Amino acid sequence: KNTVPQVDKEITKVNEDTMNEEATDVKIGDIVEFTITVPVVTGAHNYVVTDTLSDGLDLVQKPVLKDSFTITGGTAESVTYEDRVITIDLSDTFTGNSVIIKYQATVNADAITDGNGLNTVNLNFGDSDNFTYDTVEVFPLEFDISKTDGTNALVGAEFVIYQLGENDAKVYLTFNKVGNKYVYTDTANSLTGATTLTTTDGSYNID
Repeated sequence: KNTVPQVDKEITKVNEDTMNEEATDVKIGDIVEFTITVPVVTGAHNYVVTDTLSDGLDLVQKPVLKDSFTITGGTAESVTYEDRVITIDLSDTFTGNSVIIKYQATVNADAITDGNGLNTVNLNFGDSDNFTYDTVEVFPLEFDISKTDGTNALVGAEFVIYQLGENDAKVYLTFNKVGNKYVYTDTANSLTGATTLTTTDGSYNID
């Protein structure tokens, strides 16, 4: 009797930080590496991997799409990417006990409104509609900022937020105020384009 293959998907790197997680916090601009492991079981046949990216992730593509993926333990008969869906036909060419697929995606501004950030991989196999699946979650980072004089909240304090980009250039962030929090919307290349954050109690919630 043939064994049902159990596909596994993990987050294995965020920028330069390595890990093996099924969920992690990220920020806009982070590069996330995903690793999909497909066991080559007895009777392995017609393996097709379908991986759907959430709206908050953009596939890091190379000029030749197939080169965007590192595949070991097998050979991709074909690779397509359409409407945020990656499809890799592994055919029946296996060279090891498992096929390992690695690729990267960049976190974009839609991650803020992307709900739970679920990313699901399906493995179709055999001669019928058999499949197994696995999911990972990528969460946009939320944090609180407090402005004080060391003891007391600075009421009416104003400031901007930036992150360091290429060559340590300042990339300023812009926000919309929604209720009692500021929600990230975009970036600006100059201080004049940044959003000035202010409140009445000295604290800020950033999403």
